Amino acid sequence: MPMAAAPGQVTGLGVQAAVGQLTVSWSAVSDASGYMVQWKSGTEAYDATNRQATVIGGGTTTHTIPNLTAGTAYTVRVAATRTNADDGSWSAEVVGTPPTATAAAPVFVSAQVIDTTLTLTFNGALSSTAVPGNSAFTVTVAGGSRALSTTAPVVSGTTVTLALAAGGVATGDTVTVSYSAPAADADKLQNASGGKVANFSDAQVSNASTGTWTLVNDNDGGITYTGDWARSIGISGAHGGDSHFAWSTDSSAEYTFTGTGIEYIGERDSYLSAEVEIFIDTVSQGRVSAKSSEYESKVVLFRQTGLTSGEHTIKIVNKSTGTLLVDEVPLDAFRVYTPATDGGDEGQGQ
Repeated sequence: MPMAAAPGQVTGLGVQAAVGQLTVSWSAVSDASGYMVQWKSGTEAYDATNRQATVIGGGTTTHTIPNLTAGTAYTVRVAATRTNADDGSWSAEVVGTPPTATAAAPVFVSAQVIDTTLTLTFNGALSSTAVPGNSAFTVTVAGGSRALSTTAPVVSGTTVTLALAAGGVATGDTVTVSYSAPAADADKLQNASGGKVANFSDAQVSNASTGTWTLVNDNDGGITYTGDWARSIGISGAHGGDSHFAWSTDSSAEYTFTGTGIEYIGERDSYLSAEVEIFIDTVSQGRVSAKSSEYESKVVLFRQTGLTSGEHTIKIVNKSTGTLLVDEVPLDAFRVYTPATDGGDEGQGQ
């Protein structure tokens, strides 16, 4: 049987790289019955035994070369074959490089706060050169926004460390943290191969703060009472068994303390309709009410943490014609928070 004419030369050669492989494509040759695909890397010669694949069918115009080395450039060529004919000429060469496998993006796992240090933990290593600004993070403490300090976040290994503004977080505070990636890719939390951390919102933070809440009862000599106040004793539900009551509008109680947090403790009852305005360092913090449908003792009527470390003054003012109750300096009593770094006493007031 006479030999058929060799098929035409393959054209339109292209290559698409993926992890560990190259997918080669070309334009069909009309008189081909199949194709040969060869590849090599570096200074290697083409090898019909070890680096050649046979593609059956003239209409088949793709082939995937597997088991290639990431980051290595491979040169590829294709020739058409035809039954009972010489092979066609080799195509022009193309070059492709399989990429390095991208590790899965790190996922947020947990967060813990100790006083002014908030640490976020992820399930994979983060790039230490991709560091978002503080504006990428939102922290809430007891439902209110808590500012970060001017110190930039620190990315190390699987953790991100944030520094809270002076005062930090007190023992018992409920804390959440959110992350919203910045616009610039280079500033987004990511791993070394570019896998980006997904945004997350209102993640609960474990509060391991180690400071001390110290009780200041309403009969403490450091409390200054102004106006019409009466002390009631023998109250079983009150701290120390006593409370102070203000009987006239604008009567006030004032206490100066050293620490980063303060609580005003009192009672609530149906006959107590007092609106109490709270001031911290002469700045109004709004009003709270002592009214309730049933009797409640040792109620935290006001709480403020995250103050700068140092001396502060709380003042409570009766702004209604009802009876203002102070049961424990937060009147029943006050409680003062001192972070461990300020040398507070161990233990917590009861």
